Amino acid sequence: MLEKFVEAYTTPEVNVDARRNPAISPLYNDLHKLVPESAFMSLPPALFLCGTGDPLLDDSLLMSIKWMATGSEAVIKLYPGAPHMFSAFKGFKVADDAAVDIATFLNEKLQ
Repeated sequence: MLEKFVEAYTTPEVNVDARRNPAISPLYNDLHKLVPESAFMSLPPALFLCGTGDPLLDDSLLMSIKWMATGSEAVIKLYPGAPHMFSAFKGFKVADDAAVDIATFLNEKLQ
């Protein structure tokens, strides 16, 4: 199933090595190289949301760890049983919970 989504996102002609391009998958970006470009010498605070039913759960966990490894702030929120893109479904309880978490995170960071 995941292969079908990857092919839909890229195209079947894009091979596995090409899919490791950070422009296609930010997971492959060297985040440490981005830090010196920031006036704050860190990446901005990041909130990672992921459902435990998401086939990209491992990628979200790894990305949040890579973010923190640069010395930058990252928060990861996991939503039991939620699928990929769950937060797009307003009215779905877990999506509404995520919307509250996003608003809280943004309000804290923007104050």
